[in-house]
Amino acid sequence: MKKNLTLLFLLFASMLVYSPNSAVSATNLVKVTWTGTADPNTPPAGVTVSDLTISPVTISGTPTEVGVFTYIITTIGDDDTCEPHTITGTITVTIPMMGCNMNPPGWGESLGTVTFDSRGHNVEISGNGITQIWSGVVTATNCQKEGFAGGVAGNFNADCRSNPGFPGDFFSWCAVVRFADVLCPSPWRVPTRQDFIDLDIAMGGDGQNRFSSSSAIATSQFVQDNYISLWGGAFGGWGNNIGGLHNQGLDANYWTLMEEGATTGHSLVFGVLGTLGPQNWQLKFQGHSLRCVR
Repeated sequence: MKKNLTLLFLLFASMLVYSPNSAVSATNLVKVTWTGTADPNTPPAGVTVSDLTISPVTISGTPTEVGVFTYIITTIGDDDTCEPHTITGTITVTIPMMGCNMNPPGWGESLGTVTFDSRGHNVEISGNGITQIWSGVVTATNCQKEGFAGGVAGNFNADCRSNPGFPGDFFSWCAVVRFADVLCPSPWRVPTRQDFIDLDIAMGGDGQNRFSSSSAIATSQFVQDNYISLWGGAFGGWGNNIGGLHNQGLDANYWTLMEEGATTGHSLVFGVLGTLGPQNWQLKFQGHSLRCVR
């Protein structure tokens, strides 16, 4: 005998866009898994899933991190076939939940024409069941701002500045989040933290940060063989909130869509000395590079 399981979605924030199926016929719920989160068995921060043994199942709360989160609910089929059934839905958080106000962009009224640097354009990385196609670094016209907006949480600007001599421009985290659809037009998108974890795994890594001095030589070679030669990364450095450019030629920083905290966002960081962090975080007002994924 089949039992209806109805999902109640109580995601209240206006910045959330979700497209779930509302019901599925099945006898038992098996599991809820997620993509876009660090752990496929864990919902995004701020979201809870009700007791899976009680109908209806409720997914509720307001995500406190920015990203695209897809849930897959698997159930057991009818008594005759026991075929599994799945229903899916997507939660897209398009506006930062903390620390990024709606000040106008810090390089004019618009981004102008966004272009993709030719280096590493359309690089396909496959492995461990993962296939990702990456663009080159993103550049924008009218991107000459001298510094980035710092300050306390809630006082950040969508800023951008050029990075002479190195591929790509530097964007603040708020610029990347607020103008994600412009900087990475469809079918491209701004990567999530999970995208960089998957990238690292696909290239033979373990998806973890590696900063141990004892493994610096091996990690440095991994960076050179994979993040530089294969993925097309560049040691472009980063920009601070008063206009300075730092560590050009020494390290690389690429923003994700994910919020780490009130003043920080998740990023991919690696350096010429071998330090590597697919799960790193950086201050939101700093300027980092951007590459899109699809």
